Amino acid sequence: MAKLAHQNSPPPVDAGDVATKDYADSLAGNDIEIINIVNRATHDSDTAQIVGAVSFAADDYDRAGMNRTILFRAVAAFGDVVNSGVVTLRDVTNSQDIVSLAVPSTTLTKYESVALVAGAGVGEIKLVDTLYEVSIKLAAPSGGPTETIEVYSAEVRFEFSVP
Repeated sequence: MAKLAHQNSPPPVDAGDVATKDYADSLAGNDIEIINIVNRATHDSDTAQIVGAVSFAADDYDRAGMNRTILFRAVAAFGDVVNSGVVTLRDVTNSQDIVSLAVPSTTLTKYESVALVAGAGVGEIKLVDTLYEVSIKLAAPSGGPTETIEVYSAEVRFEFSVP
């Protein structure tokens, strides 16, 4: 029995689907892999607090014949307009900060790094298995109980695209 045209098509995307762009990219041959590091954390000091850790090798996230972009992304907000917060991805194995994202907004916002480099150099995502941590802190000493950084998620994102 022959299939109808709609049976060969991928399922429709609901209007409220948050992943619409990701879904459209997958149809174009693009793909995404996400390493989730933090789900929810709050901090009220200018001393860094580790809120998550993970171990991975960039070479484990490579696709033959595809371009790879590596990003660090956090969804966060700050509790008071007087101060701001910082979310940092750190290479613990080699004692190196990879990238820090400033969090100046009191509105829940997605923050994303520039493309990160995979390699063996300082500040690069290592090709071999390496331990990474995410820390959060206030940018300056707290001036009161409303000065907190709220992180709802932090992740390393590998985006693959067809050249």
